[in-house]
Amino acid sequence: MDLYTLVYSMCNTRPKPMHEDLFLRIADFLHRHTLAVSDRILANAHQPLQAYATEWAIYLHAAQTLNIVCEVLNRAITAPLRGAPMSAAMKAFQDRRPMVGDSMYRRQSVESQLIGVAMDVVKMDREGVLGPHEACKALALSLVTLQAKMSHSTLSLYISDYESVFLAQTRAYYEQESRTYARDLTVSAFMRTAQDRLAQEKQRGGRYLHPSSLDKLLYECNAQYIDCHKDKIRGAFGDMLSSQFEQLAYSLLSHISGGIELLTQVYEKFVIAEGRKLVSPDPKTLVTSLGALHASLTSQITSHFHSDPKFVASMDMAYRTVINDSAVHAPKLIATFCDWLLRKANKQSDADIEQALTPIMTLFVYIDDKDVFHKCYARLLAKRLIQRLTHVTDMTLSAETSAGFRDAAKGSSAAVGLEVQILTAGTWPLSQVNVPPIQQLPEEVAQSVGEFSTSSSSATTSATSLTWLCTNGPCSHSSTRPCHPRPHPHPIPLPTMTRAAIASALGSPQHDADRTIDSLLDAHLLALTSDGAVTLNPAFSNKRTKLRLALTLGSGSKSKSGGGGGDDDDEGGTGGPAEDSASLEEDRKLYLQATMVRLLKTHRAVDHNALVTMVIEQAKHRFKPSVPLIKKCIEALMDKGYMEREGGAVGIVKGTQILFQVDQLHTIMDQEQAGQFSHQSSAASHHVALVDHATHGRHEPPPAPARPGVATAEHLAHQEQGFIAAAHRTDRTMDARIESAHRASEVHFERTGRKLLVTRDSLEKGHALMELSKWESNGRPGTRHSHGSSS
Repeated sequence: MDLYTLVYSMCNTRPKPMHEDLFLRIADFLHRHTLAVSDRILANAHQPLQAYATEWAIYLHAAQTLNIVCEVLNRAITAPLRGAPMSAAMKAFQDRRPMVGDSMYRRQSVESQLIGVAMDVVKMDREGVLGPHEACKALALSLVTLQAKMSHSTLSLYISDYESVFLAQTRAYYEQESRTYARDLTVSAFMRTAQDRLAQEKQRGGRYLHPSSLDKLLYECNAQYIDCHKDKIRGAFGDMLSSQFEQLAYSLLSHISGGIELLTQVYEKFVIAEGRKLVSPDPKTLVTSLGALHASLTSQITSHFHSDPKFVASMDMAYRTVINDSAVHAPKLIATFCDWLLRKANKQSDADIEQALTPIMTLFVYIDDKDVFHKCYARLLAKRLIQRLTHVTDMTLSAETSAGFRDAAKGSSAAVGLEVQILTAGTWPLSQVNVPPIQQLPEEVAQSVGEFSTSSSSATTSATSLTWLCTNGPCSHSSTRPCHPRPHPHPIPLPTMTRAAIASALGSPQHDADRTIDSLLDAHLLALTSDGAVTLNPAFSNKRTKLRLALTLGSGSKSKSGGGGGDDDDEGGTGGPAEDSASLEEDRKLYLQATMVRLLKTHRAVDHNALVTMVIEQAKHRFKPSVPLIKKCIEALMDKGYMEREGGAVGIVKGTQILFQVDQLHTIMDQEQAGQFSHQSSAASHHVALVDHATHGRHEPPPAPARPGVATAEHLAHQEQGFIAAAHRTDRTMDARIESAHRASEVHFERTGRKLLVTRDSLEKGHALMELSKWESNGRPGTRHSHGSSS
């Protein structure tokens, strides 16, 4: 307290303060004192580092005490620094101030001697002999403190004198040591040594360095021990995956740039090799083995690689390769196994089935051709539904409806027994194409079908309609020569007819009739006469009480019906592999064309490359489209007139006027068929005006037309009712489409004053466009599919 009072008195003397003289005298004293300290350090030649650390601790404590005593002096020093004029004496003090502490360190050979001794201590520490590390840390921190506080970089003295020397010695030491160990040790032993060395050096950095130098130290160690030998570690990583050393390799290479990528490349090849070993033509073996491998790899990535996203991505890429590039057709096998699990005959518990479905869902993610899986599973599901081998809510409703019909038909004069299975359009998995009308069935069967339709329509709402898929149900004909043909063979009047007469009676194309006849010929139920006519084979005999007939696939005739149920031997009525491939190719083309139509209706004009990219992006969740296939679809749409090159340029494609004109035609026709035209006339006219407006390139939407008067609305309603009746009677023919379009065009002209051009060519394109726009839907809401079985 006496010293503080003395300093205060000297700084506040009158008439002239003595603080400047006090500044200079204290500075001279400290300079002389530090020179004496450096002499004492040099005198201790055996332990100069410990002597420096001791003297530095004393000096640091004294400096802190002096700072408290001379608080008034500190305020006098900082006043000129805030902008007041600085005297010559104070300038001299500021110039000499950094030298006060440096005099103890930068004296003759003190600097080089201290740094050299410190590096020797570090080397001894690396060789297992622990030296005076506290003194080395004190030297390092003193260099940080000695840096002039007025400087912008407080670590420059420490970095130049201590850190750079430390890192250079570390680099040379570990470069030599790692080269020796890599030559003499195995890869696993070398990695263990590297891991131990890195852990030791991390602790050593805390003992000898300022915290800012720790990352630089670890970088040098990783560069010499890992980066220089990464190729050797990478080459042995494949063997490590089976010897439990993969975690060690990951922990080492994760410290260097690009090290993880080296391991993921090897890991992907390893997973591909292991997966291909498990590929089997047996569905159950394929799914269970690949599912178990996936679970094991996922656990390995979680525990050994810390759920690294790069390893997860490598495993995903490997599994995509195994699933999609294997010799067996994995999508079909996975669909088959899923079908087997969900059959009624499977006696497993619900928990076991759920557990078995887990690997199926896992593998399904990696399937590129998901449409192949869907197509195969849809056929198998259709077969289960028809044979009542699955649990579906609709099947209970179907049984109740059939029981009610049988009770009501007990007093009927129907000659055959009819059993019908009813499913909603969304439940039935196959599309309804080429469904034969009821008139093509035998008269006895058609009578029962008609009675069921009448009974069903009276029991349900008017919005529900039945679509008969007669080709999916078996037809049992009991006689002295029993057989189980499809419904098509039954209306063939025997004993003798020509092939053309049979086709005419069936109401089907000649090649479909030939397939049916060939199946009966192969079963020897029918025989050929000398003139090529077909006659009943009176010599037929068979020991079986039930004879199952399968349709024959001729070389020139292939069934393209997506709703064929087939028999038990052909997995749901499918054709051969060539037929499946062709059908799948056509489905994909239609899907891509539908995608392009939607994109063009949204963007109007788009760059060619951008269109290809958007199509791939939208289709990748269904299958993996190829660029040549997309280009073929673009050319097909150009040939149909849906798109064109903008201004003849190659890079830009745009929708044509016919695309938007056909779109508005179908909008009007669909509204009329739904009976909504009289209630939405104003909105429909506004929609057509918007389409025309967008086609001509304007951006502001035109105003909605006024609501028509009562007389006009009644007149239009009368025309629309006539149109609806005509459209429902002849909807399946192109002539009906043309007639409907003409009527829609007339209605449009009465409402908007604009005439729409209607030609057969435009309507054919419009029909194709309608099919494209409905490609992904399973049918209209409320529609039910019926699969009849008669006996």
